[in-house]
Amino acid sequence: MRDGAKIYVEVFRPEAEREFPALLAWAPYGKHRRVKYKYFPPCGVCDSDLPELATFEAADPKYWCAQDYAVVYADS
Repeated sequence: MRDGAKIYVEVFRPEAEREFPALLAWAPYGKHRRVKYKYFPPCGVCDSDLPELATFEAADPKYWCAQDYAVVYADS
């Protein structure tokens, strides 16, 4: 950042060597893997139903990279 702060991100992108539009996600939960739903009130979603690479309330890289989008998770 211009003020010297560092922001860490994870970038997922399609394998082709060209530019892609990006979906940017950040949340107070961080950029790391899934937050277990057991820590939230019952919401009807089983942890086993969640995508492997997606973080809480963010785009699933496996799906969106196949649609020619890059996915960027920023660590807030």
